[in-house]
Amino acid sequence: MTNNRYIPLDILRGIAILNMLFVDAPPDFDNLYSIFVHSPWEGITIADLAFPGFVFVMGASLVFARKNKKRLRTSIWLKKICKRTAVLFFIGIIFNAFPAILHFFISQSMNFSSFLGELFNNIRIMGVLQRLALVYFFSSLIIRFLNEKYLLLTAFCLLFISSIFTHIYSPTAPFLQDNNLNIYIDLLVLGENHILSNNPLYEPEGIFGTITSISSMIFGFYAAKLLMQKNYRGIVFFGSFTVFAGGIWSVFDIISKPLWSVPYALFTTGFFVFLFLIVELLCNKFGEKNHIFLPFASFGQNPIFFYLATNFMLIVLNSIYFTNGNSIYFSLYQLSVKGIVSDAFSSALFAFMWCLLWLPIAIYLYKKNITIRI
Repeated sequence: MTNNRYIPLDILRGIAILNMLFVDAPPDFDNLYSIFVHSPWEGITIADLAFPGFVFVMGASLVFARKNKKRLRTSIWLKKICKRTAVLFFIGIIFNAFPAILHFFISQSMNFSSFLGELFNNIRIMGVLQRLALVYFFSSLIIRFLNEKYLLLTAFCLLFISSIFTHIYSPTAPFLQDNNLNIYIDLLVLGENHILSNNPLYEPEGIFGTITSISSMIFGFYAAKLLMQKNYRGIVFFGSFTVFAGGIWSVFDIISKPLWSVPYALFTTGFFVFLFLIVELLCNKFGEKNHIFLPFASFGQNPIFFYLATNFMLIVLNSIYFTNGNSIYFSLYQLSVKGIVSDAFSSALFAFMWCLLWLPIAIYLYKKNITIRI
């Protein structure tokens, strides 16, 4: 284990990435507890905490990265974040194209030139990694060049801008699923064929939602600064304030993960502020090397790697079918735990087992201090 890693942050990052892996893994989404399924438009579930948790932790990571490294010259630093942004965005594009590429090689239903034309005409441009790339880039610029005493004000200004323009676009009904500012911008910039769904119109990682996501990352940075200073009273106040502000704001704006709406950004920030504090206090009480923390810290050391590895494997296992019409992944579910207690329980249990399957790899990389940087 490295001496310069902040273990509570690894643990929090691990909790966030494990949530992301779990919510992608159920073999039967039609029979699953609703709390583990993304809310279709309005509301919030456990599944909806996965992505903002990772964004929050990205912000917190910048505090400890700056603490552990000498401040790089601006030109070198800018080159570094531009490279990471481009790599994340490019991998996200490949990830979106992978199911179609895999289907082409399995089915051989068209010639290669026709396939490429079809792929480029219909590929989804945005996605989880693309949103992370944009949020990382702009948040890093703000945190680098803006005086720290203005960061919190800037984050709230971004929230105000998002909310105000959403209402200006449609004063009477700003949050209709098929007619809102978010989807308008995505259609204008990306085009109807390059979003997640055009019937209905839907892009949960759209361009406009990046604004409020940047606020979430700045909030993560601010919370980590308070925690690093051992300002527990300040962090309790900050977490309470964001939850309170989210409640007030929800009178005017809906709580929506696909929009990354203002109340959603504030509520999820408050949740992770308190979770971060709890993890810190537990580590102080029981020790960072306590075995109970090992699974979370292990996944937290290589989060992007495990997100990509597990999801690429899920695509493969869900793309190859037996003659009975079931995919390999669903067949494994049928042969193992399907029917235990209920379909909802067994589907959740299989998703949990899927996460456990990757744990030995995570622990091996962690104990060997192998960090796969993306």
